[in-house]
Amino acid sequence: MSLGSEMVKDLGNLYSAALPAWVAAGLEQAASTGVALEGLPLVMVGYGSGDAAEALPIAASPGWEQAAGRIGFASALGQAVDLSRAQYEALHDGREVPGLRQTPQGEFMITHVGERYEPSFQDLGIEYYKYVG
Repeated sequence: MSLGSEMVKDLGNLYSAALPAWVAAGLEQAASTGVALEGLPLVMVGYGSGDAAEALPIAASPGWEQAAGRIGFASALGQAVDLSRAQYEALHDGREVPGLRQTPQGEFMITHVGERYEPSFQDLGIEYYKYVG
């Protein structure tokens, strides 16, 4: 369970993305440090804040190291920006962020969050994304 743990500590609460993110980080770390996973019994364990958990037996397929080497988990975190409390609160509230100069490029960004809750269409809380090249 230690594989990938250092990388995922920087992610915060991803809810349903937490387990696949940790698997990606763990596979990337195993490949980069030469940990042999093929043929070993492996398990993915995910749990929520309620009373449910999932434990899924998995196996590393032949060639997993090459696929894991292309994940790029660590490099995706390389552009992380440390926020002050005021900056975090401004982002959370959708306000202008003082002192933050981050221009999205070559990545996805949230354009808006849905606000409609009508009988014919509901997108309340749904995030809409676009790719900025």
